[in-house]
Amino acid sequence: MNVPNGKFVLVDEASYDKALTFIREHFMPHEPIGKGMGLQWNHEQEEFYLGVLKDKLTPMLIDETTGEVIAIR
Repeated sequence: MNVPNGKFVLVDEASYDKALTFIREHFMPHEPIGKGMGLQWNHEQEEFYLGVLKDKLTPMLIDETTGEVIAIR
């Protein structure tokens, strides 16, 4: 996939805040199971996703020009 100014990186400690913000704003509101169960972002959700990010295996696409997160998997 070619995304202008896009760069794939693995989420690291320096990008935890950006990654968590992206997950909270763009993933959680649309994730089918969470949506169906009425899950809301809370401390427990944040700790769960932070634990996943700490494995340092999460790819993230960022805009090299702005540093903005474009996508996360």
